[in-house]
Amino acid sequence: MLKNSLFVLIALLSGSSFGQYSYEYDTLSINHRMYGKADSADAKSGLLPTTFDGGVALLNAQGFSIDRLNNDFGGLRFNSRIQPRKMRFSALPYIGFGYSFGAQGTQFVRAEYVQSFTDSLVVNIDYAANIGTGYLRNANFRSSKVNANLEWKAKRYTLQFQGAYFSDSLSHNGGISDPSSVETFGLEFTPVYKSNATSKNQYGKIGLNNYFFFNKEGQNRVGLVTRHLYDIKYRAYHEFSDTLSSIYASTNIDTLETYDRVNLARLQNSGGLFFARGNKYVDFSVGHTYWSNLNLGNDFDTTEIDLASELRWNFGPILLKNSFRQNIYGRFGALSEEASLSYDVSKWIVGTKLGLYRNAPDPFKRSYFANNYSYALSEINLEDRLTVGGSVHYRIKGDSINVGAYVNSLAVRNAYLFDGIEWNPSGALNALQFGVNGQFQAGKFHFHPRVIYSSAPNSYLPQIQGYARVFFKSRVFKAKKLLLLIGVDGSYISDYQPRNFVPSMGAYTWELTSAPSKGMANAHFFTSIEISTFRFFVRYENIGYFWNDKLTEEYVGYPIASQRVRLGLSWSFFN
Repeated sequence: MLKNSLFVLIALLSGSSFGQYSYEYDTLSINHRMYGKADSADAKSGLLPTTFDGGVALLNAQGFSIDRLNNDFGGLRFNSRIQPRKMRFSALPYIGFGYSFGAQGTQFVRAEYVQSFTDSLVVNIDYAANIGTGYLRNANFRSSKVNANLEWKAKRYTLQFQGAYFSDSLSHNGGISDPSSVETFGLEFTPVYKSNATSKNQYGKIGLNNYFFFNKEGQNRVGLVTRHLYDIKYRAYHEFSDTLSSIYASTNIDTLETYDRVNLARLQNSGGLFFARGNKYVDFSVGHTYWSNLNLGNDFDTTEIDLASELRWNFGPILLKNSFRQNIYGRFGALSEEASLSYDVSKWIVGTKLGLYRNAPDPFKRSYFANNYSYALSEINLEDRLTVGGSVHYRIKGDSINVGAYVNSLAVRNAYLFDGIEWNPSGALNALQFGVNGQFQAGKFHFHPRVIYSSAPNSYLPQIQGYARVFFKSRVFKAKKLLLLIGVDGSYISDYQPRNFVPSMGAYTWELTSAPSKGMANAHFFTSIEISTFRFFVRYENIGYFWNDKLTEEYVGYPIASQRVRLGLSWSFFN
């Protein structure tokens, strides 16, 4: 009891000081746990089973979301953008650890570290790793990601540092070549198109933000802000086969072995003025970017200049955020505008967001030389993307009973899509998604439903998605210290059009080469226990494999995955 009271007191005293110039942060309470609430910790501990390269499943609400469609349409499987996480403040040093393992050599590792050495120096470190042998032949994967953030504050100076590294190594099989073997021999013995193809993707970055205050600490602050970023992205693709010339339309280097490589390094520096008053902040800056693309002798570089502004404005329960960037040299006038408005008071949380983008294609899409590809765009067009969304959430009874709804839309024009030879600005789509969800409780029984309706061209998103988590939750035994959960996750996904994937380019393609995948229902059983800061769980996933058509494609050539048993634990430490 004394420890809890001391924790709250330190958090209140330090949090107000810490939050003065750190405009995005969360405060951890003594009840914070790895993976969040016990109600969904087992589901958040890892990814659902899939036969697709890299072990990232599509058949879930996140996979069939507007955000995922926007990322994949004209995009690559390896997305190097590591989104920054909110800084977290903890009055006591905190370490969280999670580990789970299951069939097909599956392992998921998660760790987080938060320490506030003083109210002016805070460190956050996050680590994640996914490992597995996959369901098909030649389907090994291993990925890891580490993200480190530091914030240090003095009277006239604030420093923010971010370092991140992402490594992704996997084998590519190109999908199954004989679907009839799935029923007879099982997924692991079904022939695949590629037996000696691998890729390695790496991304690293170091970022530094500096805030120099011209005046003393007070209600109004004016100063100089500088931002510095160095990042580097590397991709290598290796394939060995005596039939390369029959697989690909051209062979530029070697008819037996492919070893393609591309390396993109970027250095950004910007500076400007900022104005701060309480919870209100705005800045204006000018930035310079130099990047260099190295690709088997096909090397090129460029310089870019941008104007940018960041805004965060609090009006009591209303929060307005805006981020604007306009290129004036070197990137064909590219533009990005992101705005959000939220209202959080009493039982209501309401939010809306807007994203407007005019993007130049990545250097990889402009010019590339490889063993089986060689292209250079004759002219550069800007991609146009517009995202609009809104949400409302109403808390009927704390966290136990609440309801919500959201809507998201996406409009894309002139998206660069890979056509098997080069990238063309031929992609266009309009998509709309509407969802309702809730959390309900009757005694010790809980029900968390979600229904999603989508409208997208060629059924890239299923029209109907339904998800429900039903579970029993209670403290058991005389001391009531052990929390027990037993339940099931159920889902239904209607027909959808599976997308194509080209391993040698790491790119999605969108031509309609196969029939739509049939709708399917699925289920996952779970049980978990919690004793103070320790949790243990067991999941039996993809039970629907018993009754679904085993040749249903998640991606073209990649059938749905079979069942998997997964066990895991997590531990949260406050010292």
